[in-house]
Amino acid sequence: MDHAGTVCRTAILADFPFTCEGFHGDFNAHNRAIVGIEVTMEALTGKWKVSQNRSAADRAGVVHGLRQEAGDQASGMAALVSEILFI
Repeated sequence: MDHAGTVCRTAILADFPFTCEGFHGDFNAHNRAIVGIEVTMEALTGKWKVSQNRSAADRAGVVHGLRQEAGDQASGMAALVSEILFI
């Protein structure tokens, strides 16, 4: 498993700690039945959504809310939605 996968798995498991307590049966037999696969993505297609389908009042509310948030991601997104307001 690569580093990103390990970090993701660790973050998920931190929220849902697992114990064998209360498990009745052969844990090793169940564990052997778990199968993992790896998928290589060759393309990813998506939609660019920046509240452009919302009313001007809704977009203004989104911009206001994002500007109240701390961080570069929120301020960057506020700038993108703000551009849509004035097109």
